Amino acid sequence: MYRTLAILSGTAAGLLFARISLMGDGGPPVFAAADNPTAKSPSLVTRTLTFLYLPVENFRLLVYPRRLSFDWSMDAITPVTSVYDPRNALSIALYVVLFAAAKRSAVAASKARLHHHHRSHRCCSKTKYGRPVDLPDDPARAMGLAVAMTAIPFVPVSNLFFYVGFVLAERVLYMPSVGYCFLFGYGYSALERRLGSKWPRMGLIVVLTVYGARTVIRNNDWQDDESLYRSGLHINPPKG
Repeated sequence: MYRTLAILSGTAAGLLFARISLMGDGGPPVFAAADNPTAKSPSLVTRTLTFLYLPVENFRLLVYPRRLSFDWSMDAITPVTSVYDPRNALSIALYVVLFAAAKRSAVAASKARLHHHHRSHRCCSKTKYGRPVDLPDDPARAMGLAVAMTAIPFVPVSNLFFYVGFVLAERVLYMPSVGYCFLFGYGYSALERRLGSKWPRMGLIVVLTVYGARTVIRNNDWQDDESLYRSGLHINPPKG
């Protein structure tokens, strides 16, 4: 698993370096204040708390994509200006879960290396090289890999290390969604082994039906410019 994480981290670092190099002078991105108002805020507390909270909103888009918008600029996401803002609890909860998952994964990987023991699921389909794909059988290691696949591609656009010209954007979740789907599939497999196939399968059908219906409804918003702008008015009124 360490090798996989190293490859993911190296790839992300390479893409980040290439992105910075393509910006021309190698400086930070230049964007209007309306595109990312929090980045222009004079308050360090507001910038820190808001950008620590934004991953929560991105995770919400993956898990519960009810509120979608073609443009999340301006005040679509209200800045977190105080340590007493209840949204800070969500930020803390997210980072605690991520830290716990990473810690459990690291401990599980260390034990596996110490005992020279490795268990895996062998996928039924083979790769183009004629060898089946190995997936970690230990839930902690699987969770760690899924978290890494979700978090590492997201880091360059998180506003945590340098500011980017947007607050929130569904398009930056394409690669992180791979890790989310991996975790979802592994969780479904674990439920099947524990509960049998009936209830997990029914739950999967419900989830796919709801997500599919949401996709169809959202597709109607993209019929033309007017319908697209109308769909975003209740999400981001200043954009209207």
